[in-house]
Parts: sequence; C-alpha cells; structure tokens
Amino acid sequence: MSEGNQREHLEQLAEIYSEERHGLYAALDETSNPQGPRSLNELALGILTTGSRILDAGCRNAAHLIQLTSASGCTGVGIDPLLTHVQQAIRLVDTAGVGVSVTIERGIIERLPHRSASFDFVWCRDVLTLVDDLDLVLIEFKRVLSSDGHILIYLNTASDLLEPLEADRLNRPLGNVAANMQRERIEHGIARAGLAISDVREIGTEWREYEEERTRPVSDDLLKLARLRRRKGDLVSRFGQEAYDSAEASLHWLCYQLLGKLKPMMYVLRHA
Repeated sequence: MSEGNQREHLEQLAEIYSEERHGLYAALDETSNPQGPRSLNELALGILTTGSRILDAGCRNAAHLIQLTSASGCTGVGIDPLLTHVQQAIRLVDTAGVGVSVTIERGIIERLPHRSASFDFVWCRDVLTLVDDLDLVLIEFKRVLSSDGHILIYLNTASDLLEPLEADRLNRPLGNVAANMQRERIEHGIARAGLAISDVREIGTEWREYEEERTRPVSDDLLKLARLRRRKGDLVSRFGQEAYDSAEASLHWLCYQLLGKLKPMMYVLRHA
C-alpha cells in the first residue's frame, strides 16, 4: 500500500471509530416505539360491528377469528384447506366456547363454498403467498363481499434486499409462490379483480422490533438456526432433508423481516 493510500485508509478508520459514530449507535439503543401485531386486530375492530359476518380465509387454528368475533360480538366462518388446521381450529373453538358464533370449514379459497355478498368482512392474514392462483382468490373475495364490506389482507412482500438464492431457499421449502410476494403483482391483481385499495400500510420491521424488545423471538430463531446447521447431519438422518430444509427456511422468516429482506404489508380493500 502506498503512503498516500495508507494515509487515506487511516483517515477512514479514524472516521469509522470516531466518537460521532459511537453516538449514532447509542441513539439506536433507544426504542422507536413500534406497534405490534395487535394493531392489525385493532384496525379490524374499528370496522366490525355486532352485526358483521367475517370470513377468515385460510384460518389455520382460528385464533384470530376467535379474537375478532369475541371482541366485536359478530359471527364468523373460518375456512382452511388443511385437515390438521381444521382439526386444530375446531378444538380451539370448542375450548374457547364460541361455537355459537364461529363455524369452521375445510375448503380452498380459490373456490369458496359461500353465496355471493354473504360476508361483511374478509380477513386474510399471511395466506396469499401460498395460493396458486392469486387473481382467482381476489375475485372470490370480491364475490362473497357485501356491497359496503371490507377486505383486510396481511402478507409479506420481497424487498430489494432479498437475494435470488435467499428467495429460493426461503420459498421452495415453504411452498411460497414467489410472484405473489411482489407488490406490483399484488396491486395489479387487486385492480383486475375490481377491488379498490382504501388503505395500505408498509409494516416493514415494526412488528419484529416490537416483539424483539419484549420477548426476543428473532433471537430465539437465530439460536435454533445455529443449532440446526451445526447438527445438520444428525437432523437430516433423523427427520429427512425435506424437513430440514423446511425448518431452515422457517427459521429465516422472522429474521428476514427484521433485516428488511421481507417487507410485511397491510391492505384494506373495498369494491371499486
């Protein structure tokens, strides 16, 4: 290294390790008062009334549907294609004692078994990345929605920070449809279905910041990821390569949200 280059390098190091830079890191020790996942429920509850009828499209164990119906006094239907999710949902509904107001069905959201205009509110949380035909799902949502109803969608989009190899390692084992994680594709599909966006919010890293400041789930997943990789041979032997790949992808999910590689989004839709 020449004398001039060495001088420039030392000047760069002096700047990197300056007190001013330490001040920046100190500022990051202060919370930005992020909102947590509960904010999505609060948004829904601001729309729902006691007379509303909710469709939870892709309800999994119906935990969100139970919370929404219990808090608002309305009724709802949860639908999911997987038998294991339907069984979990039925058990949770029974445990919560809300069987009068909540019904669980097995079915696919590309072909909803419900009359047109039969719901006032469609709740779809973290599901649309998994569907084969996004356009058909959005058309079905519009069909079953009452004329003055609302659709609330939460999903993760891929940011520019997500590298192609990272996307493949994430999506393939989890069954994600990569095209459904592109914001432009999603919003074009919304318009083609005859729906209008009345509210859109970039959640970004906010929920993960909120939870990490309290219960540190991302840190927990990173520790599990380290253990998974260090014990790869044993775990693949015991559970198989497919299970290993799925676990590895799943343990990246929250981490990638906190890193900004995945960008959670929220949409409120109405008839156009």
